[in-house]
Amino acid sequence: MTDAEIEERKKLVQTFKNSEKRHARDKAAILGALEKKFGPEVRAIFAEERSKIIREEWRKIAESSEGETPADLIRVMWEPVKDMFPYEIEREEEGEIQLRVSGCIFYDVAKEVGIEGTWGYDLFCGNDPFIVAGFNPKMKFERTKTLMDGDGYCDHCYTLK
Repeated sequence: MTDAEIEERKKLVQTFKNSEKRHARDKAAILGALEKKFGPEVRAIFAEERSKIIREEWRKIAESSEGETPADLIRVMWEPVKDMFPYEIEREEEGEIQLRVSGCIFYDVAKEVGIEGTWGYDLFCGNDPFIVAGFNPKMKFERTKTLMDGDGYCDHCYTLK
């Protein structure tokens, strides 16, 4: 990439981040008000409806990318946005990839708008299992650490065996 292309990418990332901050702040305020009025069931309803949307989106993405393996998911989901989600492959075996994600633009957004301890996980991290299920229902996803929960990194493991 040329210096001009790098600068253009940085501008696009900042524009994306600013847009996400507005959306996250608005969604969290609305969801928080609904939860206050109607109780914790709001989170379950949100997750259920979100799962349907995300699964369908990622089913279509998998279909168009002709991918089904963990490596295909990394290629489609992670590689194009590595500058916004820096990661390393910690372990790669046949049918399994373990990532260590050291940065996340969504965590940055949630922290900047003050929702990392409230709705941040639901709005962003909670989508990950649905992405995997949509991409390939036979693939398993496991994560034990998230930046959103205060850990030093996220550990994503994708398994298809």
